[in-house]
Amino acid sequence: MNGDTTDGRGQAYTLEGVIGAILVVSALLYGLQVVDFGPWTSDTTQQSADMEQRAEDMLDLAAQNGTLGRVVRCTYGTETVFSGAEVDAGSTTFERMLNQTFDRQGRNYDVYFTYLTPDGSRETISITSGDSDPTSGVIAPTDSAAVATRTLTVYDDDRTRILDRTQSPPRKCGSTGSTVEGAGSAYFMDDVNESSPLYNVVEVRLVVW
Repeated sequence: MNGDTTDGRGQAYTLEGVIGAILVVSALLYGLQVVDFGPWTSDTTQQSADMEQRAEDMLDLAAQNGTLGRVVRCTYGTETVFSGAEVDAGSTTFERMLNQTFDRQGRNYDVYFTYLTPDGSRETISITSGDSDPTSGVIAPTDSAAVATRTLTVYDDDRTRILDRTQSPPRKCGSTGSTVEGAGSAYFMDDVNESSPLYNVVEVRLVVW
């Protein structure tokens, strides 16, 4: 008799546990159906769209006033790193634009150059510092990052530029007097068409998050 009672209680406890688990799962599923994620998703999408528009506008303006072209040609000799996190007397116009558009808004960004090589492949370099302290607390692009791109053509007779922060006052991204064709290996890109005035084609990609 006692054995039957013990078995009955065990079965009851088991059944109780199963029913409890079903109730918890059911409540969870119902709760997920009730919660509306729409506003949150909509806000995130709108923020991404706004960032993308600002990035597009900034690259448009930089391309129109020549700033973007100067940045592409301002990597003569040693590697040049651009950042708008801190601007001073030696900051370039491009850095000031980054600062006003994104740094002051607590946004982070990376800038990449993708260019052609003589064998027809593509190579990419980053021209922004990766060791800065991001104000948004995010150290890498997220799924909601905004991306803007612009393509620039570099010609043989375009002048290279160099940034020298060791001078006092710091020298901005000024002309070296050398053409990209005459700079040779000192310039980071190669001439992809030596029989024509075309030197290379560069895609500038701005990623903001």
